[in-house]
Amino acid sequence: MSVLQKAVESGCISEVERILVNGDPEELRHELPGALTFALDAGFSTISRRLANDPIFDPGEQACPNLSKAVSLGYVDVAQFLIAKGSKLNLIVGGSRSPLRIALENEYFDLARFMVAHGAEISVRDSNGWTALIWASITGNRATYDFLIEHGADIHICTNDGWNALAGAFFKRWCTYLYP
Repeated sequence: MSVLQKAVESGCISEVERILVNGDPEELRHELPGALTFALDAGFSTISRRLANDPIFDPGEQACPNLSKAVSLGYVDVAQFLIAKGSKLNLIVGGSRSPLRIALENEYFDLARFMVAHGAEISVRDSNGWTALIWASITGNRATYDFLIEHGADIHICTNDGWNALAGAFFKRWCTYLYP
């Protein structure tokens, strides 16, 4: 375990700060994504914010799980830092939900707008073919449905089982969404 990881595990922000200021930038560049994952998992919001906002932090491929985790935990500012630093918004890890869908499921509409402005695809599909629009139509989440339609979501995309937003809304009797 790295010195940075130990400092994060201790929850001591001053020790994390000391290591970030005095540590070897090349070593830290490789350690930061893992340390951020640990900080997010542990609920250390202040440490998470500091790590994500460090000038040498490069989110790269490893940031998507951290981005999804930050969004699901409600750390909107950490998510915005990761996005601004180039985190891949449309990368779905392990077939799960996109960061945009997680934001919309939690009704973080300001963050969702920020994501769309930074290149998040509205109609990105998970491994089962689900989009955020299909999810919103089947669950009856009108605010999310409206947001997605307003931003150009494709109502014709089908899941791997053949469901699309129209069929889902009809099945769940949310037809007023489609034909108000």
